[in-house]
Amino acid sequence: MNVYVLGGNYTWTGSTSTNWAVSSNWSPAGVPSTNDTVTLSNGGVNSILLDGNRTITRLIISANTIDLNTLELHVSGRSSLNGGAINNGNLKIRGTYAYFQGTNFNCTLDVIAGQIKFSGGTFDKTGSFEQNGTASG
Repeated sequence: MNVYVLGGNYTWTGSTSTNWAVSSNWSPAGVPSTNDTVTLSNGGVNSILLDGNRTITRLIISANTIDLNTLELHVSGRSSLNGGAINNGNLKIRGTYAYFQGTNFNCTLDVIAGQIKFSGGTFDKTGSFEQNGTASG
Protein backbone atom coordinates (compact mmCIF):
# COMPACT_ATOMS: atom_id res chain seq x y z
CA MET A 1 0.00 0.00 0.00
CA ASN A 2 1.36 3.41 -0.99
CA VAL A 3 0.55 6.47 1.07
CA TYR A 4 0.90 9.89 -0.53
CA VAL A 5 0.81 13.09 1.44
CA LEU A 6 -0.11 16.11 -0.62
CA GLY A 7 0.72 19.56 0.60
CA GLY A 8 -1.46 22.61 0.39
CA ASN A 9 -0.71 26.07 -0.93
CA TYR A 10 -1.29 28.88 1.56
CA THR A 11 -1.12 32.60 0.85
CA TRP A 12 -0.78 35.09 3.70
CA THR A 13 -3.58 37.65 3.91
CA GLY A 14 -3.04 38.79 7.50
CA SER A 15 -6.67 39.87 7.58
CA THR A 16 -7.18 38.98 11.26
CA SER A 17 -3.86 39.54 13.05
CA THR A 18 -0.10 39.02 12.82
CA ASN A 19 -0.22 35.48 14.28
CA TRP A 20 0.96 32.67 11.96
CA ALA A 21 -1.27 30.16 13.82
CA VAL A 22 -4.59 31.94 13.10
CA SER A 23 -6.27 30.13 10.19
CA SER A 24 -8.21 33.19 9.04
CA ASN A 25 -4.88 34.92 8.24
CA TRP A 26 -4.35 32.46 5.37
CA SER A 27 -6.05 31.73 2.08
CA PRO A 28 -7.43 29.15 2.00
CA ALA A 29 -8.25 29.21 5.71
CA GLY A 30 -5.95 26.92 7.66
CA VAL A 31 -2.47 26.94 9.17
CA PRO A 32 0.43 25.81 6.95
CA SER A 33 2.40 22.82 8.18
CA THR A 34 5.14 20.39 7.19
CA ASN A 35 4.05 19.50 3.62
CA ASP A 36 2.77 22.92 2.61
CA THR A 37 3.84 25.84 0.43
CA VAL A 38 3.69 29.35 1.89
CA THR A 39 3.41 32.35 -0.44
CA LEU A 40 3.86 35.94 0.68
CA SER A 41 3.14 38.01 -2.39
CA ASN A 42 0.71 40.84 -1.79
CA GLY A 43 1.94 42.30 1.49
CA GLY A 44 -1.20 41.39 3.40
CA VAL A 45 -2.88 43.62 5.96
CA ASN A 46 -0.53 42.62 8.78
CA SER A 47 3.05 41.36 8.89
CA ILE A 48 3.66 37.84 10.20
CA LEU A 49 4.74 36.92 13.73
CA LEU A 50 5.90 33.31 14.07
CA ASP A 51 4.20 31.63 17.06
CA GLY A 52 6.53 28.64 17.42
CA ASN A 53 9.18 26.71 15.51
CA ARG A 54 7.64 25.79 12.16
CA THR A 55 8.51 23.53 9.21
CA ILE A 56 7.12 23.98 5.71
CA THR A 57 8.08 22.46 2.36
CA ARG A 58 8.29 25.58 0.21
CA LEU A 59 8.62 29.32 0.81
CA ILE A 60 7.92 31.95 -1.84
CA ILE A 61 8.33 35.53 -0.63
CA SER A 62 8.13 38.68 -2.73
CA ALA A 63 6.49 41.01 -0.19
CA ASN A 64 5.69 41.38 3.52
CA THR A 65 7.77 40.80 6.64
CA ILE A 66 8.13 37.67 8.75
CA ASP A 67 9.19 38.29 12.36
CA LEU A 68 10.61 34.93 13.43
CA ASN A 69 10.16 36.00 17.05
CA THR A 70 13.58 34.46 18.03
CA LEU A 71 12.28 31.10 16.74
CA GLU A 72 13.12 28.93 13.71
CA LEU A 73 11.40 28.59 10.35
CA HIS A 74 12.61 25.44 8.57
CA VAL A 75 12.04 25.10 4.82
CA SER A 76 12.59 21.51 3.70
CA GLY A 77 12.17 21.91 -0.07
CA ARG A 78 12.42 24.96 -2.33
CA SER A 79 12.88 28.61 -1.39
CA SER A 80 12.31 31.58 -3.68
CA LEU A 81 13.30 34.70 -1.73
CA ASN A 82 12.41 37.58 -4.04
CA GLY A 83 11.49 40.47 -1.73
CA GLY A 84 10.10 41.40 1.66
CA ALA A 85 12.02 40.79 4.88
CA ILE A 86 12.73 38.01 7.38
CA ASN A 87 13.85 39.17 10.83
CA ASN A 88 14.67 38.17 14.39
CA GLY A 89 15.37 34.42 14.52
CA ASN A 90 16.68 31.53 12.45
CA LEU A 91 15.83 30.59 8.87
CA LYS A 92 16.93 27.03 8.14
CA ILE A 93 16.75 25.89 4.53
CA ARG A 94 17.32 22.27 3.57
CA GLY A 95 16.23 21.20 0.15
CA THR A 96 16.73 21.22 -3.56
CA TYR A 97 16.86 24.94 -4.31
CA ALA A 98 17.39 28.31 -2.59
CA TYR A 99 17.20 31.46 -4.71
CA PHE A 100 18.13 34.77 -3.06
CA GLN A 101 16.85 37.66 -5.17
CA GLY A 102 15.94 40.69 -3.06
CA THR A 103 14.74 39.66 0.41
CA ASN A 104 16.19 41.58 3.37
CA PHE A 105 17.51 39.20 6.04
CA ASN A 106 17.99 40.35 9.61
CA CYS A 107 18.03 36.76 10.86
CA THR A 108 20.53 33.92 11.06
CA LEU A 109 20.62 31.84 7.87
CA ASP A 110 21.55 28.15 7.78
CA VAL A 111 21.31 26.91 4.19
CA ILE A 112 22.20 23.51 2.72
CA ALA A 113 20.64 22.98 -0.68
CA GLY A 114 21.25 21.19 -3.95
CA GLN A 115 21.42 24.53 -5.74
CA ILE A 116 21.95 28.03 -4.29
CA LYS A 117 21.68 31.19 -6.39
CA PHE A 118 22.44 34.75 -5.30
CA SER A 119 21.03 37.63 -7.32
CA GLY A 120 20.34 40.22 -4.62
CA GLY A 121 19.19 40.71 -1.08
CA THR A 122 20.53 42.24 2.11
CA PHE A 123 22.18 40.01 4.71
CA ASP A 124 22.49 41.69 8.14
CA LYS A 125 23.23 38.65 10.33
CA THR A 126 25.45 35.59 10.13
CA GLY A 127 24.87 32.93 7.54
CA SER A 128 26.12 29.53 6.53
CA PHE A 129 25.65 28.37 2.92
CA GLU A 130 26.49 24.96 1.48
CA GLN A 131 25.57 23.80 -2.01
CA ASN A 132 25.55 20.01 -2.13
CA GLY A 133 24.28 19.41 -5.65
CA THR A 134 25.91 19.43 -9.07
CA ALA A 135 23.91 22.28 -10.63
CA SER A 136 25.70 25.61 -10.99
CA GLY A 137 24.70 28.28 -8.51
